[in-house]
Amino acid sequence: MKSSIKSFGLVATITITAFAGVAQATQQPTEEALVQVCESIQENNTIKLRYLMKQHGLNIRAIENGLKCNGQSPLEFAISNDADRVADKIASRVSTSIDLIAKQ
Repeated sequence: MKSSIKSFGLVATITITAFAGVAQATQQPTEEALVQVCESIQENNTIKLRYLMKQHGLNIRAIENGLKCNGQSPLEFAISNDADRVADKIASRVSTSIDLIAKQ
């Protein structure tokens, strides 16, 4: 009886640790994932961008406030690469106007 309780405790601990690792991986995307986000912005691919953000638990505001693509914010990067669809999507989710960014 005691051995089955110990076994259950060990399995529960391993399971909780595994889920904690998955949750942490979702919260902190890898550098490769962030590079893929920048590439999807450069390619003007809103479908790929949406997929990557969902896969890694990101949202538009999070990438706009924390991600730099070649030293630019994602919105500035989209505009400088003529990625109109992605720029429109980002601008619609944040309080920045594309016209204000383009004038800078």
